[in-house]
Amino acid sequence: MSANRAAVMVDDAHFTGYAARLRDVLQSADWTPVQELASELLHCWRTRRQVFLCGNGGSAANAMHLANDLLYGISKTFGSGVRVHALPANPSVLTCLANDHEYADIFSMQLAVQGRAGDVLVAATWRVRDDVELRVGYRRLEGGADNDEVYSFACFHDVVAGMTVAF
Repeated sequence: MSANRAAVMVDDAHFTGYAARLRDVLQSADWTPVQELASELLHCWRTRRQVFLCGNGGSAANAMHLANDLLYGISKTFGSGVRVHALPANPSVLTCLANDHEYADIFSMQLAVQGRAGDVLVAATWRVRDDVELRVGYRRLEGGADNDEVYSFACFHDVVAGMTVAF
């Protein structure tokens, strides 16, 4: 090993410290929301309701990966996976909606067309800055509008959102 390579090696304490912090976080976590989401997804699978996933940036990639796992990986029997759609997966739709409307509406506009009562939306958490984090949780959709007003889609009345600001 060269002297330069040895200089950039990370001490083993870094990894054991990370593992200990991760263990502590996992042991102290309240798993109730995760259990509720798992139950809801299982119910969607059994009743053939649709699941919508969304997120921005890395969360968009995670939504698409999870959609693959739910569609195929959960059951490799032909046609037996979860009815799932990753809303960030179609760049043509995303750029159209962002250009013609507003970027903030790229997911709600898709849900207004595709979402049905009883379907489930699973959204993501993202860090806006080091001191600001936004969170959006999952909720069952209550149905779409039967008029031209996209903004009346009932998902807006049923989404859980939160923001953390550190001082």
